[in-house]
Amino acid sequence: MTATPKVAVIQIGARRHYAVPRILQDADMLDCLYTDVCASTGLPRILDSVIPQTLRPKALKGLLDRRIDGVPPRRIHAFPCFGFKRALQRRTSATPADLLRQYLVSNEEFGRLVAGRGIGQANAVYAFNAAALEVFRYGKDRSMRLILDQTTVPWQIEESLLAEERKRWPGWEFEGTRREDWMPLSDREHEEWNLADLIVCGSQFVADGIRNAGGPADKCTVVPYGVDIDRFRLPVRQWHDGPLHVLFAGTIQLRKGIQYLMQAAGNLNPAEIRVRAAGPVRVSPEAQTRLEEHIELAGPSSRFSIQEEYAWAHVLVLPSLSEGSANVCYEALASGLPVITTPNAGSVVRDGREGYIVPVRSAEAIAQRLQILMDDRDLLQQMSANAIQRAKQYDMTSYAQRLLEVIKAMQVGK
Repeated sequence: MTATPKVAVIQIGARRHYAVPRILQDADMLDCLYTDVCASTGLPRILDSVIPQTLRPKALKGLLDRRIDGVPPRRIHAFPCFGFKRALQRRTSATPADLLRQYLVSNEEFGRLVAGRGIGQANAVYAFNAAALEVFRYGKDRSMRLILDQTTVPWQIEESLLAEERKRWPGWEFEGTRREDWMPLSDREHEEWNLADLIVCGSQFVADGIRNAGGPADKCTVVPYGVDIDRFRLPVRQWHDGPLHVLFAGTIQLRKGIQYLMQAAGNLNPAEIRVRAAGPVRVSPEAQTRLEEHIELAGPSSRFSIQEEYAWAHVLVLPSLSEGSANVCYEALASGLPVITTPNAGSVVRDGREGYIVPVRSAEAIAQRLQILMDDRDLLQQMSANAIQRAKQYDMTSYAQRLLEVIKAMQVGK
């Protein structure tokens, strides 16, 4: 028997600015949302209403940005004590191995909290990889349909890439990780795949990763993400004067490939190019010093201040080794920025049209493409126009249609 899915969304953090619960709410398919900290309910909602923007410290601003417009507070169930504890633990995770162990503990705790409270009147669960297992076990016992959002390639694939990268760049990320650090998270993913009825992947790179890790490829469906076109629309800019402005947006770490942008910038005429990186720094002081020889490190950007970086830039470069489907690529396209990225970023950029797809770990390819755009500003301007048109195919309305189509196609039991 086919019934309309009534979905419980289970997510830690604001993931894509709460896109999934907002989409389901607009379609009258959201039963409830379980999350850690949310400014739309409880004490954060009160603080949001009484503390002026100008008096909010940075940490509080980040918290109160976690609002879910359009979702009634009665549908939101938050665990703020868990959320604050998790944030503190993340701050004290000094190494990649520490962070992996913290992920495991907090994901297990969150799953137990949700399952212990019960999941309303939902007949389907939508949860995210490595943080879904306890809730999927609960839902399977109650004949609920289980949807897994696989946000990245499997842990074992990503950690293999990172292990090789840390050998290439010794001393950049303090201490590496061992198999025993990430294997428990990988085991969780494998059990989640086995329990899931549907696995939603943001890109073919993710779906291929599941297959390569021995997972159930037949359960995977690729649903590219979306972007708020209006929020990132920028005025028409002058592309022909001055040095090329190159932006990297994301965490400063080996996984994002900034080390290859550094090498590329070092091979180009510094009078013709300016390179800026917006994001938190997660490399050693020695590595940071090397980066700053060629790249301005601008520090972290909020989801609002990042628009200023896009307005400054002429092109985005994301030479990532591993992503799900990088949000910054969608945002850059909507801002009219050509994008130079890798196949592993899971982007919707088409090589030679909205930018370039270059091999991973290829500083030479990055430098060649940047030189082309430095020399041919008419091409840069044309790619900018192409980027805006491409982004329109991946706006939030299109994302909602793609996601709802695959969810509605599921057979939901009584």
